[in-house]
Amino acid sequence: MQIALTDFKQQLFKRGYIDAEIKKAKNKNPEATNTYSYQISLQQKYTYIHTQLPDSFSEKAKKKLFKEVDQKNYTPIPLIQLEEKINEINNFLANQGKPFTYSELKEISKRNDSLFGKLQNTSSSTRSISKIEIKGYEKFPKSYTQQYLHLRKGQLFNKQVIDEKVDRLENLSFSESTRNPEVLFQKDSTTVFLYLKKKNSNSFDGYVGFATNEETQKLEFNGYLNLQLENNFNAGEKFSILYRNDGEQQLEFDINLELPYLFNTPLGVELNLNLFKRDSTYTNTKKSIQANYQLNPNLKFSIGYFNENSNNLQNDNLISSNEDFDSKRLLLGAEIYLKRHPNLFFRRNSFINTKVGIGSRKTNSKKEPQQLYNIKGQYQYLLNPRNAISLNNTSGFLNSGSYLTNELPRIGGINSIRGFEEKSINAKLFSAFQLEYQYLLSASIYAHTITDLAYLETPEIKNKENLLSLGFGMGLKTKVGHLKLMFANGKTKGQGFNFSNTKVHLQLMARF
Repeated sequence: MQIALTDFKQQLFKRGYIDAEIKKAKNKNPEATNTYSYQISLQQKYTYIHTQLPDSFSEKAKKKLFKEVDQKNYTPIPLIQLEEKINEINNFLANQGKPFTYSELKEISKRNDSLFGKLQNTSSSTRSISKIEIKGYEKFPKSYTQQYLHLRKGQLFNKQVIDEKVDRLENLSFSESTRNPEVLFQKDSTTVFLYLKKKNSNSFDGYVGFATNEETQKLEFNGYLNLQLENNFNAGEKFSILYRNDGEQQLEFDINLELPYLFNTPLGVELNLNLFKRDSTYTNTKKSIQANYQLNPNLKFSIGYFNENSNNLQNDNLISSNEDFDSKRLLLGAEIYLKRHPNLFFRRNSFINTKVGIGSRKTNSKKEPQQLYNIKGQYQYLLNPRNAISLNNTSGFLNSGSYLTNELPRIGGINSIRGFEEKSINAKLFSAFQLEYQYLLSASIYAHTITDLAYLETPEIKNKENLLSLGFGMGLKTKVGHLKLMFANGKTKGQGFNFSNTKVHLQLMARF
């Protein structure tokens, strides 16, 4: 009973009745042995306590913690928020590298029907991180600890900042945090423990599509294989190989290597080789090398060199818009990463990637300047735990005085506009949008709509062209990986939807 009375009196104090008295009263019913009577005298109510801050309080601390501070260093604190404010002050000072600082109010007095008090701090020595230990995934890349998480020896200890930085692991595909960071304080050292787990981040991605050929009325197959190897050497490196065959003698082979945080610096390097062949018409070879600078975990800049050469395989006596050429460009780029939603198994990376290529193209007859602009973006907006909207955009523009068919950017297919053959559309200017409404049917199945739009311009067609594709799909999370099944029907401007033009895409991504 005494404990309950003490708690009740503390509640009265928080509400401003600091002089409240509780006295035991005479029981009006003597026969009720389990009944107790008390008389409460609330006295005067105080709303604020005018608190004098220590001279050691910085201007930054005053602005951060209090709405107003007068010239005598007094600030009004509502009594009902006093305990919360004291805890806030302690947390603020702890995050300035002094985790054992303790604050309390002393010399509480009454003057002119107002409460006054002095805030006193029991200060501790400033703490800096002296050691960082990784538990669980001991081979976690040191460069990622220092450059991605920005955790280093000698940093001022701030538990809140450490927790926020470890949350960034949610955006990494090869590692995750298994529990909150912990800290060991010793007399002359401060050790931070991170509990991490290595995730399977290698992936095998592929799909098979089939549709009826409009000319032969025969069923044709197309597809691609995409192998991505990541962090196998515990350096955060990425290596990918892509092979694509559209079933109509269109072949593509792409190999890419990215090495981030070289020599434990924000600098990285990326190498790419792309081979493309369109039946017996032409072959293109693209090579690029670029240096990346990771300004922070969400922003990356790049500069590099790009070279493309093409061989015309047609008879020289035939009139053709294809020619042998050699292009060289300086590349400038930037990429912004956005946080993923951790509770969606069909979650996608949200990002914006821009790249500009400035250079020239040389043929057997002439050389002329060119500029190539590319933008890629993807964003997933979470409506609620079961519903999401995903938007994807791929845009490009080749600015040149004249154009060759075999140099034009190519779009179409599962990664740009579904319902059309893979990379079957050449355009000097294009912008393709993929819009999906995604609904989580269960913990392992989701369904989505397909609404793809594209605007394009080609040298051969003076009029602007619009493409539209509609359909639906579903995704299934299996023990093997993530399986996708999509049905999409595309049409051009002025053309109606034809069921025979429906493309069926089957895609499987397995992690290992």
